[in-house]
Amino acid sequence: MAPRLLSAIIGCAVITRATAIWLTRPEFVGWFNHSYYYWVQVRGLLETGSLPLDDLPVLFYAYAGIASLLQVAGLDPQVAIIHTTRAVMSVVPALIAWPTLLILRRTTGSRQLPVASWLLVAASAILPLTIVHIPEMLQKNALGLLLLAVVLSVTLSQLHERTRRKSIALAVLLMLIALTHLGTLVAVLLGGIAFVASVIVVAATPQPTIADPTTSQTTSAPTTSAPATSESTGSGPTVARQVGFVVVFLLVSLTSLRLVDPDAFARVVDFATSSIPNSMIGAAIGATSNGQRLQALAGVVVPFAILAGLMMVFRRHRPDLDKPDQIFWLANILFAYALVAPIIDVAVLPRLVLFMPLPAIPILGYTMRYASPRWRWALGGAPLLGALLMLVGEMVSLAMMYPDKDNIYAELVQVRQDYALSTDDFIIAPYGVPPICNWFLGTRAGLVTSFNRSDVDKYTRVFVLNPAELQPAVATRGGSAERIVETDMQRYQVMRSAVPIATDSTNVDESASYRYFNLTRLDGMPPRWIFDDSGNWIGWRDDESDAMEP
Repeated sequence: MAPRLLSAIIGCAVITRATAIWLTRPEFVGWFNHSYYYWVQVRGLLETGSLPLDDLPVLFYAYAGIASLLQVAGLDPQVAIIHTTRAVMSVVPALIAWPTLLILRRTTGSRQLPVASWLLVAASAILPLTIVHIPEMLQKNALGLLLLAVVLSVTLSQLHERTRRKSIALAVLLMLIALTHLGTLVAVLLGGIAFVASVIVVAATPQPTIADPTTSQTTSAPTTSAPATSESTGSGPTVARQVGFVVVFLLVSLTSLRLVDPDAFARVVDFATSSIPNSMIGAAIGATSNGQRLQALAGVVVPFAILAGLMMVFRRHRPDLDKPDQIFWLANILFAYALVAPIIDVAVLPRLVLFMPLPAIPILGYTMRYASPRWRWALGGAPLLGALLMLVGEMVSLAMMYPDKDNIYAELVQVRQDYALSTDDFIIAPYGVPPICNWFLGTRAGLVTSFNRSDVDKYTRVFVLNPAELQPAVATRGGSAERIVETDMQRYQVMRSAVPIATDSTNVDESASYRYFNLTRLDGMPPRWIFDDSGNWIGWRDDESDAMEP
């Protein structure tokens, strides 16, 4: 029964996603959708053998391999790329149900799962935001979620019975994660720290005892679920091996990241060094009003209160578990807290919260093992209900967002014809739009925050494209105030706003107002823009009466 039910759950999830993001989805799906980024990367890999933009490579190479086969079968290269990415993303998130089933079999203590536990398996196949948002916007996250779910399943199995095959599988999975997605790697690092802490705590604390009702004596916690051929998880040498394995992986992963993608490594270092000032604790300390302080304190107190409650449940039932289950349960509690710890940068927090369902599943599995039937149904049904509500919300949002997608696509085709755009042209655009320019307009494109005045000499023409719905980062208030972009937060805000440019300047050769976007061709540098000594764009002036630059 289990294989058929699992197949049915995965099949329904695949069909749902395929309908939402593949079979009924047009090529243009909105201005700020990351799908185009993946398409441009795969196209560059197929055409030149390398990624146009530095990134962790595993998913792009997988896409390129499948797209190559579709091209051999006769599909147009661009069509092959679109079908490949959407088909893969229809399948990958649904497969999370498979490691979830393996984990719940261990945590519930039964190979025949009760119906309430199957509700968790179903929920894992449609995790919140994985119907449309993650498979389109965060495709590396989707693969990372699957890989991390398999890591958790293999880790639990390895704790119960250590084998060389499982050790090799873990090493391969962890290296795949290190070469797939930076966010998943950060989650793995946090999970690794939680695992090391749980191994040390379980090994260092005396094993709880339970009373024998027939003899009034006490016995140590049961260890029957650990096979006789396996090493004791709490023994010194084994603890050292487990801790050593995680520590070596952390070091190797960071070293590999430094070699493969130095920019990503720099982001990890920057996150580690600047996290606390931008965290909930930092916000509580630096709050300028009582309302802000209370909000920040809630972000500190609520996760800790939940942690304390989960620890109470763990301690109450720890005597009933062997050491492998004690380690795994405690590790997932600490892992879940680490994902929302109040010392994490609030800008990074939403990305880490996406991984919360993975430690939550084994935590719920252990809790359901000792809960009453009524609570089992509640613990299994609540996540499924939440996932279904999110699914409905995503579907409604999908129908409401960008109702004029076809018209926008038609205008993009029209502007490419009007200006005979090519790779000799460069377009400056807000965040999310440059890949659209690459894919639909066939130009080079980039952000104003990474623009250098020397770029003008590299291209035949330079344009600015702003979607009509975007507003400038800072409203012009007159005077001669300079808007210098200095911090990462300011840069982030400018990237996601309309590129600041005065269309009445004589340095603007022509400006075409289409219905859904504004296209401006530059003739020299706009007088409002400010550059540093190296020619890098660093801001703009409100006063448009300054002398124009040649």
